Amino acid sequence: MISKGTNRLWGSFGVLAFSVAFVLFFSASTSPLYSSFEGFDSAVFKSVGLAILDGKVPYVDYFDHKGPVLYFINALGQWLVPGSTGVFLLQVLALSIAICFLLKIARLFVGGWKAYLVALLGMAVCFITYQWGNLCEEWELPAIAAALYGTLALLTGKWEAKRALAWCTALGALFTYSFFIRPNDAVSQMGGLMLAVFCAFLLEKEYLKAVKGALVFLGGAALAALPVLSYFAAHGALGDLWYGLIAHNLLYTGLSVPHSGIKRLWMLAFFALTLFLILRAGKRREALAMAFPFLFFGLLSGGQFFPHYLTALIPCLAAALALLASANWKPFVLYLLCLIAIVRYDFYNKDTLELHFHNEPYRQLYLQSQALLDQVPAEEKKQIWNYNLGFALDGFVYTSVFFRAGLVQANRIPLYIMGFVDPILAESDRIEDHAPLWVLLTHADDPYPYWMNPEGPLMKEYFQAGYDYIESQYDCVAKADTTVCSLELWKRRN
Repeated sequence: MISKGTNRLWGSFGVLAFSVAFVLFFSASTSPLYSSFEGFDSAVFKSVGLAILDGKVPYVDYFDHKGPVLYFINALGQWLVPGSTGVFLLQVLALSIAICFLLKIARLFVGGWKAYLVALLGMAVCFITYQWGNLCEEWELPAIAAALYGTLALLTGKWEAKRALAWCTALGALFTYSFFIRPNDAVSQMGGLMLAVFCAFLLEKEYLKAVKGALVFLGGAALAALPVLSYFAAHGALGDLWYGLIAHNLLYTGLSVPHSGIKRLWMLAFFALTLFLILRAGKRREALAMAFPFLFFGLLSGGQFFPHYLTALIPCLAAALALLASANWKPFVLYLLCLIAIVRYDFYNKDTLELHFHNEPYRQLYLQSQALLDQVPAEEKKQIWNYNLGFALDGFVYTSVFFRAGLVQANRIPLYIMGFVDPILAESDRIEDHAPLWVLLTHADDPYPYWMNPEGPLMKEYFQAGYDYIESQYDCVAKADTTVCSLELWKRRN
């Protein structure tokens, strides 16, 4: 007879082994299996982490518009093991925690092999939405899964009612963790779950407990925020934190993609089906049903819509699947088929994988860029900036080039794209404000990102202003051509 302790040990080992295999095969931006690819957004996050280790402050010395906890995680990973390996190890840890909570969610409603099946199906969706790894939603996944598990356990009576206020405090701390990675996910996911608890108190006419719950939620959130706020206060950068995390993102999320309306209709239909089937299962309290639409709001109001947003919904998917499996297998299968059809139709694109793993022009672009950077003397390596007069993805490629070379770009803006999103950055961070010693310049045939209007007021003006300044103050010392773009290395005149 195998003891429960032995079963738990084997179960933990299985979760860890699955997490290692999953991150190894699917996190192309950090996995040792894909050493020639540093990712796009992931390369930016790793670069900001590298800048933090170099003594720079996010939003002040090196700008990107995600949350500071994401950059601190990437800095921690590189402090543990240089390069991407340390980040890879932290990803394995985070995913293992998330899967453990997915199993806990499933076991609230089903047992045995069904719980493992629910968790496995959730991770199957994660494969499609993962997008090369080290993105915001992946790091939020453990917190969202833990938050949903605790809320479900409370609302379904699996936890005693006396835990409610303690749980509201913990939920506030999880809110802050998620907020400092991606604010709209925190507001929708954690805010939606707190709404569920608050509504449950009101439905039971426990009005005082509802007020106390809201207050301890805010207290837990504030307490968890202290370390991050203290860090930025110590650097005199609270205003920069507010701007980079909140004000800038309000403008960023106002951007739109022409075909995003179709995707949002798909998502609305899918979530309506989710809510309908959960209500039919009848396994949760009314308050939870009130919260589910709110949990999806953040994705539907996120501006540019990308597949990795869906990673944040995997705990909700696990809860829905477990509820359906416990009630009736027929709607469970229907739901699963609809999910596969929607995700396969609208999001999965194997050509994208082939482009970045096997595309020879991009490999040559990296090699040629590295060859130009190698011409810069070692003592001047920290005085280089990449200025892109070209297609947005080149900016990400160059971030990868700089990261792999262990270099922090000399300019505050690692990607030129930020100047187009926000006129404040365009005006205050032109190249003459920082004037690095070296500039790696890029030219491409298509100078505009596909989701932005090339006739916008900042586009051509911003490009030309930077290029005119480079020509007036720098000399071109080396050139290289690739099928993607042309490259030039410029040095500032004495």
